[in-house]
Amino acid sequence: MKDYQTTETAGAIPLPEGVRLAMDDIAGTMREGLLAMAVTAGLGVMSALMEESVTAIAGPKGKHQPGRRAVRHGSEAGSVTLGGRRVPARR
Repeated sequence: MKDYQTTETAGAIPLPEGVRLAMDDIAGTMREGLLAMAVTAGLGVMSALMEESVTAIAGPKGKHQPGRRAVRHGSEAGSVTLGGRRVPARR
């Protein structure tokens, strides 16, 4: 740790135990919410990137292209690790 992280602030008022516990709970809830938001955003980005990749290879969905070499074959259930846990995803 750096020096400024270990020294106590002069004149700091000690918090009661109940207040510290409540603040710890609030911080934990905020971390969980931030992780959930990051996982949701990550899944959205992953979905958009996969759709863009398929469109680049097979062409736009619903458009007939006589000379294309790749086709869309649908999707299936899968999972991906995000935020330290396995999350279901369509691929």
